[in-house]
Amino acid sequence: MNTKQTQLRIKSSVKDRFQEACRSRNSTMTSEIVRFMKHFIEQQYQDEQVIRELGLLDTQMRTGLVSDSRGNWCKREEYDLHRLFDDF
Repeated sequence: MNTKQTQLRIKSSVKDRFQEACRSRNSTMTSEIVRFMKHFIEQQYQDEQVIRELGLLDTQMRTGLVSDSRGNWCKREEYDLHRLFDDF
């Protein structure tokens, strides 16, 4: 499995209680956090609007294009220019 180290800022008291709960279940903090994240992602994919927005974000990240209010794809500079004139 290809993994990447991640740092999270968590209050010490919360981390300590979480660590105790993990130990009492004979589990690790990492495995529980991964389980929480997977569960959260599954919940998000159940919502069609979230799925649509994730698809738009994926396209924006891969192409650098953005979708305007009519669903047309254009360069970010053009989008910002159209928005500027729409405000008038």
